[in-house]
Amino acid sequence: MRKILGIIIALIVFLYIWSILPLIFSTRNNKSLVVKCDPQIFDSTIVRDHITTRLDFGKKNYPKAVDYSKKVFERGVQCVSEPNFADGLDFSESFFNDDASFKNSTISGTADFANSQFTSSAFDGAVFNNGVQFGSAEFLDDASFDSTVFKNNSANFGHTVFRDTAEFSDASFADTADFGKSRFCKWTRFTSANFHREAYFENSIFGGYTDFSGIHIDGELNFHHSNFKASRFLDLSYMAIGDKSNIIFEDAILPDTVLFAEDYNFKPDIYLNAANFTDSSRFDYKSNKPIPVYLYLLNTSIAKIHIDYTHFKLCLPDSTIHKDSDRKRKFISDDQKTGMYEALLNNFKINGQDDSYELLDREYQDFRWKKHWWSYWLSPLPKIWWNYGYDKEYVFMWILGLLTLFTIRTYFIIYDLNTKVYKIKSIVLNEQWAKKRSVNDFQNRLWNSFIYTSIVFFTLGLKVEEMKFGDRGKAGYLLVVYTLGLVCLAYTANFVLQK
Repeated sequence: MRKILGIIIALIVFLYIWSILPLIFSTRNNKSLVVKCDPQIFDSTIVRDHITTRLDFGKKNYPKAVDYSKKVFERGVQCVSEPNFADGLDFSESFFNDDASFKNSTISGTADFANSQFTSSAFDGAVFNNGVQFGSAEFLDDASFDSTVFKNNSANFGHTVFRDTAEFSDASFADTADFGKSRFCKWTRFTSANFHREAYFENSIFGGYTDFSGIHIDGELNFHHSNFKASRFLDLSYMAIGDKSNIIFEDAILPDTVLFAEDYNFKPDIYLNAANFTDSSRFDYKSNKPIPVYLYLLNTSIAKIHIDYTHFKLCLPDSTIHKDSDRKRKFISDDQKTGMYEALLNNFKINGQDDSYELLDREYQDFRWKKHWWSYWLSPLPKIWWNYGYDKEYVFMWILGLLTLFTIRTYFIIYDLNTKVYKIKSIVLNEQWAKKRSVNDFQNRLWNSFIYTSIVFFTLGLKVEEMKFGDRGKAGYLLVVYTLGLVCLAYTANFVLQK
């Protein structure tokens, strides 16, 4: 007994280790994705003057242009009185080795910070009335532009590197916002930003949680050829999208999860299926299978989102990802999950995406089986029986398998079945068959066992009144054979009628 118990325990341990081996190796091979943030290359031939004391702007008004281009600010820059730069300012090609604060400043003329390098910088609440240039700049620490207003002319951040958090929450862009070919190495926030015209993020790279939730967009939000693979999350929830706006993901490498929660008023169609799925972050070339992007679509206009169910999967957590005003997460009910499934199924049906419809429907049926405790344990049954109705021909495999199994069982008890439970007159018994394990007259006994099983299995009207129930075990076995036979006949009829 101890030996048997030891063997069972060893087998359980072996199966457990075998089951977690893929997880161990996948974890080892899953190197953290990081954005390659090479340093900006600045012109080394430029001679820059060093300013060793902090530069303070203490006056309210600066009527003339302020020119501090090609400088090195060892102690930083501070705007202490919410100044107005009436004729603009020029800090292009300068290095800020300490904090640069332009909070609540007003720059009425052109502002130029192109090709400059910042440590910690703050432009919160600043107003740029005539455009601004940050092209090819580099922010080594936090870059904060919360509630900054960019009026008239474009805001150019093209080719800029944000090595730490890039904060543009509640910022307002009246004209074009150009962030093309920029690199966002860590967390990126454009929460509740207003884009009144085009916003270009083409060929940009995002390395941390990328948050565009709550944005207002009237023009085009362009992520063409952008790379989110190190971002993990792209949050596009709570968006307000204008009638003529558009969101482009053509050739973009998407993150693991994209959030579209509470996006009720989609005007344009969003074609996520135009993204790039050949990158190694989105396709496992060893197994030759795509790595899906998970979509969180709670209370969203799913009909406007174009995907397939090979490269995308529904993200269905038990609670909301976003917290409410009380900083609590809300429970997501099964009804809400069902609504997302059925809306996406309808999307695939309308667009004639039969393969995607089938993949999602299988998942949906599995979800429905697992909703209740009493059906959870039966959930594998519809899959192995007929693949949720998509492989109805499985019934012939089951008929063959069940007949084989029942024939083997009947072989050992055919004598008792035909004499003590249910007599079939066409079955001629051999007294040797009373011995359960006898191999005498093997072929004839096996053949008669098959015939007996087939008659019971395929009979629509088993004469129950002729059955004897004294041997409950064998009578119960016969009823199981008969019942499963009826089930198989019903599914066979369904297969024929569907054809």
